[in-house]
Amino acid sequence: MTLFCCQRFLTAKCGFGQGFLTKSLFFLKLPDYGGEYVIKSFPIVFIAILLISSLIVVGGVLLNPTKSNGKLYTFPLSVAENTYVVTVRSNYTSAPEVGYYGLGALKLVSIDFMGDPETAFCNVTIPDNLLWGELSVISKYYEMPASYYTKTSNSTHTSFYFVFDQIALVKHFEIRGTEGVSGSSLTPIKFCNNRLSVKPL
Repeated sequence: MTLFCCQRFLTAKCGFGQGFLTKSLFFLKLPDYGGEYVIKSFPIVFIAILLISSLIVVGGVLLNPTKSNGKLYTFPLSVAENTYVVTVRSNYTSAPEVGYYGLGALKLVSIDFMGDPETAFCNVTIPDNLLWGELSVISKYYEMPASYYTKTSNSTHTSFYFVFDQIALVKHFEIRGTEGVSGSSLTPIKFCNNRLSVKPL
């Protein structure tokens, strides 16, 4: 009697077929004292749990949308009497500092995040008329393996996407090219052992 009532309930309310229920619900048969009520309540409780879980996930995204999608930062860099716009999208807590250095053989766009350790992403987009040639990503002054980032490009810009979790106060990254505009929006402080420290002009 208990199993029969549960089958009728789920067939009418939830659209399950009779054959499916006969095979799937035989193990739920309980004694008639309260068993029928438990079986009838089971699908309702299960659906309620799914709805609550979904609301928690959606609510977290709505309350902090920039953490998942990141925030877009725009940097118009003045180099050699021209302005080049570099953009960075990131979900790191603080805004990055971005500059260009193109003196001598060294051509690069630097990106610095400053703050506490956290796992975040960076998607930097650079115009091809500012930096070009063979491009590479530098993390903490060392070249990042190609498998650690995603490179995309179109006819005018090149983008690099990577995830970072550096514990240093300053999280330093560079996009280096073999060719680029001669000039700089940065003032070099020191350059030693292939390591460059710079500051905005």
